[in-house]
Amino acid sequence: MTKTFTQLYEEFVIPMEGRQCAMDNIAFWGDIYLFGIWSGVSSKLISDYLNEEQIPYDNMWGFDSFIGLPEEDVRLRHREHTIGKYSSVELYRKSIAETMRIIEEGVANPKLTLIPGFYEKVLDTELIYTENLGVASFIDIDVDLHGSTLEVLEFMFANGLVATGTTIYFDDWGATPEYQGGESLAWKLMTEKYNIRYEMIHTSGEMPCVVKVFKIL
Repeated sequence: MTKTFTQLYEEFVIPMEGRQCAMDNIAFWGDIYLFGIWSGVSSKLISDYLNEEQIPYDNMWGFDSFIGLPEEDVRLRHREHTIGKYSSVELYRKSIAETMRIIEEGVANPKLTLIPGFYEKVLDTELIYTENLGVASFIDIDVDLHGSTLEVLEFMFANGLVATGTTIYFDDWGATPEYQGGESLAWKLMTEKYNIRYEMIHTSGEMPCVVKVFKIL
């Protein structure tokens, strides 16, 4: 039986310590970027925390294919992160448009805009101008895969959407051995490519459920 957003919100247990640390360290009034939406429950928890703590921001952007993970080299991913995993459409058994509506109504934040599609197709400079994307004060990366993380970080760094004080949360840091695949290797490669200076301000969890938070210097 398909569950509603409210039922999933009540049932899912999502540790928020890392995300709350990232949001508590937001340094300026900017945009919030959420990469990886799935059920939308974590998006609501983030939205509600920002509201409860009266943390100011301009817009909230949510990116997801809504049809699950793309294909990834098995050497760079967790064995369970297979193609089509975490499909929002499959979870809600609705079309992409209907699924997005369910999530938007569940999160109930007028500042949230959901943008569907695989990152390699939607993350381009044209999007910055058509949507008027602003500099990120907080980025939530919950995309599971090495390739997807590379695409996200390339887009954000190359287009000047990250600044001193931006906080970045990684939900799946421990999905692979550190710097051998997944999000951690993508972070290493992209920070070296763009000469990004940063400090780690939070780490928690045990393999494979390790999360990390970094702040751009």
